[in-house]
Amino acid sequence: MSRPTRTLLASFIENAAKGCVTPLEWARFAVTHYEDEKMEAARRHCVRILRERPVPKGDLDFLYSIAADLRGKSDRTNALIPKLGKAHSAQMAEEFVRLGWTLKHEFRADGDDEPYEYVFEWLADGEAVYPGRSLQ
Repeated sequence: MSRPTRTLLASFIENAAKGCVTPLEWARFAVTHYEDEKMEAARRHCVRILRERPVPKGDLDFLYSIAADLRGKSDRTNALIPKLGKAHSAQMAEEFVRLGWTLKHEFRADGDDEPYEYVFEWLADGEAVYPGRSLQ
């Protein structure tokens, strides 16, 4: 069996968001690790989000934006391809928010109130501004 492509992974993520995948599909797409960094990041986000049922609407929207990003398609009305960022501390998360990022998801360990990872999406027009990177 050939390795999944970005397009196939995007289709899997959309179907998984709808709750329409088989155990075989889950094993092929969600358990498989990818050398392609974008595919691996998409897979990790998908698995973390879909562990919770029901999935909150904001997380479903995030999954659909990941799928669109994998396909390289933009929303023609605003010509943006989703740009994602993540932080591993509350301080860095605050910096993302200060720069204009939208918090999309917080990951917490079982029984821990403090998130260990924050995922953001850049929704503004223009290039994303990342913490610690010069604007020049």
